Amino acid sequence: MAEPGVHPGMRTTHGVETRQAWLSSLPAIVILSAALTALFWPTVLTLLDAWRDTDNLTYTHGYLIAAMCGWLLVRAGLSIEGPGTPDWLIAVALVLLSLCWLLFYRAGIEVAHQALLPAVAIVAACAAFGLANGRKLSFAFAYLYFAVPVWSVGNEILQSITVFAVRNLLQISAIPAYVTGNIVHIPAGAFEIAGGCSGLHFFIVALAIAAIYGEIHRDSLRVRMQQIALAALLAMASNWIRVYVIIVAGHLTDMQHYLITVDHYYFGWFLFVITMSVFFWLAGRMPARPTEMSEPAAGGAMQPLSWLSGVLIAIIAAGVGPAIDVLAPIRDAVASPSVLPAGAGRWDGPFITQDAWRPVYPGADRSDMGEYRFEGRSVTVFVGQYLQQHQGKELIGFDNSIAGDGAWIDNPRVIGTARGPVTVFDVGGADGHSIVLYYYRIGAARVSS
Repeated sequence: MAEPGVHPGMRTTHGVETRQAWLSSLPAIVILSAALTALFWPTVLTLLDAWRDTDNLTYTHGYLIAAMCGWLLVRAGLSIEGPGTPDWLIAVALVLLSLCWLLFYRAGIEVAHQALLPAVAIVAACAAFGLANGRKLSFAFAYLYFAVPVWSVGNEILQSITVFAVRNLLQISAIPAYVTGNIVHIPAGAFEIAGGCSGLHFFIVALAIAAIYGEIHRDSLRVRMQQIALAALLAMASNWIRVYVIIVAGHLTDMQHYLITVDHYYFGWFLFVITMSVFFWLAGRMPARPTEMSEPAAGGAMQPLSWLSGVLIAIIAAGVGPAIDVLAPIRDAVASPSVLPAGAGRWDGPFITQDAWRPVYPGADRSDMGEYRFEGRSVTVFVGQYLQQHQGKELIGFDNSIAGDGAWIDNPRVIGTARGPVTVFDVGGADGHSIVLYYYRIGAARVSS
């Protein structure tokens, strides 16, 4: 018996139209993605560096995330509806976002211009194909955030939670332990729950798994949030168990267990696989509340000229910031032949110094150290000069130290001088005790902090 409304022998053309729409929109998506990658290549390079960092393994899953983004874009192309009218208002917003990228890039705020990259891609898709189609591609671009080092801001929070959880687990199991800060003391030795023990890598990967799980099943936003919360909790619990087991192993074997003497990294991933298996089992039993997916409109395939014009508009708008960076580069300054001042008044110098005080300012374009003498007294002067700044080469950075390696700082205060304020502090180390005065000069401005 024939179905109502369908003539015997007639076949529907919906599947053919959907495939034609997908084949028409896919080149537009590929061209836009490739163009954005090329335009913002300086940011892409910083991401590749993070993904290849074998000393800090937190973001080494980045290549897999990028591959998943590509697959998600191809998959999302099936729901694109034609003819893909570009949105000029969103293109204007894209220009502003591109200029923000330029600001962060030239300021050397790496995490800021990295975080803008997926946002730029989402807005570019909306500008090229219209808001409705851009929203369908937004998850694929936003998924890249799981490979962007913005998550490091939560590392200390996860570290503190891990210390709290492990301390309670040790108390419950009656393991003799004394916790001070993030150091766990047991009779056989001491463990430091350092930043690398926070479980941040497990946490990010778990959230990425939960997000892709909800997307594949087209779950509603409420169900997806439940899945993400479940994955986050399981990832943290997995890390707590990892740290707890390592400490117990050290206690029972007098610090001679394999996990102590050789490696415990892969042990963490073994536990993570188990907890993610639990996630899939529990997530599969959550109430299914799929979102309603709109079907591509009849005849909705993008026309070549239509999608080409939209992609060109988005590329031009997104390329404003990168174009300014290339066409109006910062002029390279020339390092001073000598940054140490000449001796003045009754002070002679500069002389070569044997002072053990060695400030640490990596990446300085020029740095000099010398000694000035007057009637048996001496003062050591250090000057560092930065012509440009970028990540890892900063006047004020995490790796910089005015006191030098292995030195302690005490009693910092600011005092006024005839030429402006300076910061003063006591510094001590293996060579004894000294007093250090310093200030920064940025252009014509002089600051003491």
